[in-house]
Parts: sequence; structure tokens; C-alpha cells
Amino acid sequence: MIADVCDYDEFKNGTRREGMFRAVQNLANKLAVSLALLLSAVILNFTGFDAKLETAQSESTLTIMRALDASIPALFVTLACVLLAFYPLIKTTMHRLRRILEWRRARNEAPTH
Repeated sequence: MIADVCDYDEFKNGTRREGMFRAVQNLANKLAVSLALLLSAVILNFTGFDAKLETAQSESTLTIMRALDASIPALFVTLACVLLAFYPLIKTTMHRLRRILEWRRARNEAPTH
């Protein structure tokens, strides 16, 4: 998908900016990991987890942990699928856009005699 977005950006703006898109993706990944670590501590506190008990956690704590362990990822996968339904860069569009970009590049790289 990043390659498609880079091609679309080149089509719209005339320049290749893969580095910028990769930097934004890397920043988003780092923010997601940081947020996940922060939220994991909040979620553990919410479930009633007690580190002193080690493996002898209460049944309700384990039940809540299992429910959250299943429902939170399911929620985000569902959200991702909904967002993908609105992703406009489909296969046929990208094939057409790719041919246009190749034509533009060939026209610009042709020797001028």
C-alpha cells in the first residue's frame, strides 16, 4: 500500500517522496508501540491484576484479561477493515496510474535532439 500511495503522490505532485512516507510510517509505528505499552499498564490495573500474587490471580481478573485480550484486537481489526473499505487505490486504478507514470518518465527522459 505504501508503494501505491507513493505512486499516487507522484502522479499528483510530480515528485517521488518515498522517504517522507516511510518516515511517517515509522513514526506511526513507534507511536502505536508506545501507546500499546501505556495502555497495557492501564488495562492491567483495570483488571485488578496484582503482581504480588504472581500466577495466583483471581478468577475474575483472569476472565477480564481473557475478554480484553480477545476483544481489543478484534475491535482494531474491525476498524481496519472498515477503513479499508474506503481505500480508493484499487488494483485497476493503480495499473492505469502506473502506465501514466511510466509514460511521463519516458517522455521526460527522452533525449532532446
